[in-house]
Amino acid sequence: MSEDRGSRPHNFRQPAITHYFARLNVSPEEGSPPKRISVDAPRIEATVKTNSVKPADRWDSLEAQFIHHQEEKLPKYKPLDMNVLTAVDTTLNYFPAAAKQDKTMDQTEGDGLKDCTMPRKILDDDDDQERKLNGSSVTDKATASLPSSDKPVGLEEADSSLPDAVMPDSTGVPIEQLRRYLMLSDFRLNSMQPSSHHTVLCGTTQGPLGPGNQVYVDAWDYDHVRMPCSSRLRRTRMVNGQQSFVTRWEIITSHITRQYSSVNDFAEVISAYHPGIFNMTMLSGLSRTLNEDCSPAEAKFFLSTILPFIAGLVFELPSACPTPIPLLKSGMNHTITLSQMQIAHLLAAAFFCTFPKQRSHEPDPENEHYSFPEINFERLFMLPSVKKSKRTQCKSEKIKCIMSYFHKVQETRPTGLVSFSRRSLEEFPNWENSTVQLSKAFISQTGTIETEGVGCLQVDFANKNVGGGVLGEGCVQEEIRFVLNPELLVSRLFTECLEPSECLVITGTQQYNGYSGYGDDFRWSGPHNDTVSSDSWNRKLTQIVAIDAYMFGDTDEQYKPKFLLRELNKAYVGFCRGLEEMESGTNLSAVATGNWGCGAFRGEPRLKFLLQLMACSLAGRDMAYFTFGDGRLQAELCAMYEHLVGLSVSVGDLYRILCLFHRDVVTKSKKQEGRVSLYAFIYQCFSGP
Repeated sequence: MSEDRGSRPHNFRQPAITHYFARLNVSPEEGSPPKRISVDAPRIEATVKTNSVKPADRWDSLEAQFIHHQEEKLPKYKPLDMNVLTAVDTTLNYFPAAAKQDKTMDQTEGDGLKDCTMPRKILDDDDDQERKLNGSSVTDKATASLPSSDKPVGLEEADSSLPDAVMPDSTGVPIEQLRRYLMLSDFRLNSMQPSSHHTVLCGTTQGPLGPGNQVYVDAWDYDHVRMPCSSRLRRTRMVNGQQSFVTRWEIITSHITRQYSSVNDFAEVISAYHPGIFNMTMLSGLSRTLNEDCSPAEAKFFLSTILPFIAGLVFELPSACPTPIPLLKSGMNHTITLSQMQIAHLLAAAFFCTFPKQRSHEPDPENEHYSFPEINFERLFMLPSVKKSKRTQCKSEKIKCIMSYFHKVQETRPTGLVSFSRRSLEEFPNWENSTVQLSKAFISQTGTIETEGVGCLQVDFANKNVGGGVLGEGCVQEEIRFVLNPELLVSRLFTECLEPSECLVITGTQQYNGYSGYGDDFRWSGPHNDTVSSDSWNRKLTQIVAIDAYMFGDTDEQYKPKFLLRELNKAYVGFCRGLEEMESGTNLSAVATGNWGCGAFRGEPRLKFLLQLMACSLAGRDMAYFTFGDGRLQAELCAMYEHLVGLSVSVGDLYRILCLFHRDVVTKSKKQEGRVSLYAFIYQCFSGP
């Protein structure tokens, strides 16, 4: 199932805590955690290996098991000295230079995902719908200037009395030692063939790729995408007093092939097939972008050149995508492969808002597509409400990304393929009994997942509805990635809401846009030239996995065993070997990730680092972790990582200690203030030599 990492040696000679205190000229006896007691860690019957119980039921059952073990089966051990632990907590702040660096960074604007200075309270201004659609990589340092009530859980003040320490930008294992697809000489794929678990919707030869079937097949059912060119979409009209029928596609094609001189012309076209629903106010955001954020020449070029090109893509949709596109529904293990040009045709249809309504914002049991994200662009084209007016500019920047994408497609006619794989597991590892050692980890405060993580499996901090608020006001990690690589957007057309045991893996998307900033400060910086090489299927060697973290109302809930398992299993399903890797027999690349599920979802980055490391270890992958400019967090994570590796701590050891932290600390101290931190507890529990 996964590679056994237990026998691989690590190049760490001593626990990291001693290493870093040596930098500060403080002896371990003076400053480091004392010799820690040995804990006979409890064995919790938490294996998940049943096909008859739903994941949510399994977690409730596991929590009940854990409480039962607390009362009867957990071994007794010497109580931890909480006074000592409090003292240890203060020693965790031995990176004042990094803390000072963070304060400096708060006053300057970084670029890319490094710049995470958007406080969580800004994200919380969204309405409930948008809040559900957002993930965030906001870190501790982002809210250093906020009142304590607004700071994310886990923020600790740096001890300014300690001497300065100079922290490197990156620590852990050098990133050059991590495996990447670009470096794997044995990365070979079998010839692409349709199968019961792989739908190939395009040609497979090099060069311009056409559809796999030249005759359009109209599939209007519960298992396929309902296309705008379907003959089932009809309207009645009166001709000479006689009632007749006309398909919506006839109306669309008769109106889109025209000259466009203003946004009003675009609005008239859409209103023709959405009568009484669509009006000019629904294009207010697009109008603002063209009139205020573009020069007159740029606006004219879009209306006279790019928009007619997009309309032409819509017109050619039946011949470009003649084969029914299957829905990637809950519980499926299935892959869809499309050509980049087919994706362009589908996104053009979404740009003109031609797809039948798939989703409403209210629960609708009669709508079998309710659990699918929206795909038409009308929300993107609208100005935000007055309440969310601060999102106006970042929404305009997302529109620029889409315009730039279609301009690039018009110029280059990309010839590659993109695969979308839904992965669903029913059986998961026995975390508490695992003897697998921790994988290699590279930890950096600089760089981004999409740049420094090239060739790695790159994590999308996803919403369960993939893409999150990308077509609305959302503009955090997932939404930014979807407009940098707009081909990701088409996944919303056929990917049902992700369940706790599922993920979506996308291979082959191209980056078309550069950017700076984050959240309200996000800005399009111009076209991006993607030089990433391609595999033997002509897919870019860019692989992105969408995994949705749990949103915690009470931050203490994340330490409950059932939620530890939920996040471990969610990360594992994203990181484990898929059918494609099984068939190719290739080694697995490292995972490039960061503060998954933190910020608006209220996850603790120190815990999420450990959980993702454990999932990587059992999946047989190394890990590259980016703290997005947070030097202090990077220092703490590296110190903990080197300490655990230096003591040969296994995945099972770490899992049991996390359960103990919930039992002995979280449940006994409801107030977070003054409570021993997770890392101090771990240092106390794992004894050094």
